Amino acid sequence: MGVRGLYELISKNAPRAIKPCNYNMYSGHIIAIDASIQIYKCLHNITRYEYDNFNLLSGKVSSHIRGLFSITYNMVNMGIKPLYVFDGKPPILKSIVLNKRDEQKKNNLSILENMIKAADNQTSIEIENKLKQVTEVFGNKAKEESNPADRLAKNEAKRFIELVQQIVGTPMESDIKREEFSSHVSQDEVDIPTNLTYDEAKIAKKSIKMSYKHINECKKLLDLMGIPYIEAPSEAEAQCAALCRAGVVSAAASDDLDTLAFSSPTLLRNFIGWGSNEIVASRISLKEVLKQLDINQKSFVDLCILMGCDYCDVIQGIGPGKALHLIKRYGNIETIVKNLDVEGYALPDNFSYKEARELFLRPNVKEVNQSDFKWTKPNEEGLIKFLVKENGCEKDKVLIGVKKLENGLKYNGKSLYRL
Repeated sequence: MGVRGLYELISKNAPRAIKPCNYNMYSGHIIAIDASIQIYKCLHNITRYEYDNFNLLSGKVSSHIRGLFSITYNMVNMGIKPLYVFDGKPPILKSIVLNKRDEQKKNNLSILENMIKAADNQTSIEIENKLKQVTEVFGNKAKEESNPADRLAKNEAKRFIELVQQIVGTPMESDIKREEFSSHVSQDEVDIPTNLTYDEAKIAKKSIKMSYKHINECKKLLDLMGIPYIEAPSEAEAQCAALCRAGVVSAAASDDLDTLAFSSPTLLRNFIGWGSNEIVASRISLKEVLKQLDINQKSFVDLCILMGCDYCDVIQGIGPGKALHLIKRYGNIETIVKNLDVEGYALPDNFSYKEARELFLRPNVKEVNQSDFKWTKPNEEGLIKFLVKENGCEKDKVLIGVKKLENGLKYNGKSLYRL
């Protein structure tokens, strides 16, 4: 989850802290990458090729391998030195959040099954008619604001749109041929319905859990590509931040903004993509964030805890704007807690803010040097065996990736892989 609403708060209250950036700006630089987030995103990005040509044959999920291969060789080809950071053991405080996420995944599967049953019982014309009715409900804003019944209808209509459009995409896509999609990964890793259409399969993959098998496959891929990685003692975001603070890397790349709460001087958000230099990401300067918000790092950590993080419950009713107001008024959570009655809020039972603060300010990380990491030439034969023979990738695309990795060796006339 990261910190709830932090990017929006920074955008509104510290806009100069956010600058656009792309791969070209970090050519020749080492970037620490939160590996788990990237693998998770790749794992859920089922492609039409994978659906049509590979999963139908063996049922094996390979999008995490394909995706990581693609984004990594594109970075290297642009002169970037990627250093992947894997999560270690999560803090005990995070176990509650992880359990809640597991429950949500189960709920997603249940919703998906109901969506499939409902879609099977409706024709495309019926779906289009319902969508038309829903549009009319949304269009009558004056009426829905004054009539409770219409407000209820709007909520029901909104839910209907979410369910139906996830299944059929748009009415124009409702005639997609039903084909089989199956995942033969062990039940401990994923349990999704079979016989899905392409669009249904994309939804099903949202409920896939990232397993040790997925992680180990990605580590094997990085070894074959000659790309170094590190396993953090605990949170990958904390390790990325520590690497950036120590000057081992130029920036930390993660979509979790709690990397800033872990005191990363520079955070690259949405930096990792499938393409090239055309990718536009956000570079966030922690120094500028603190300057524009007019608070110090400890108060910023308290702000993140108030907004909602992975390590403790939130005070109900306090959103990002109110959290910033309270921090600027009282300075820290201790003083805010003393004045909760005055402010009109109730303290939750499990508000372990002191422990959460300790995790952010003194995280469990490794001390490493640049000399600990080596970038080596890709193992072409090994990559072909692993990607093509074992994971169904197209050989010509694998060879293109290998070529781009080798081009990284010649970046600016010198080896990219010598630090």
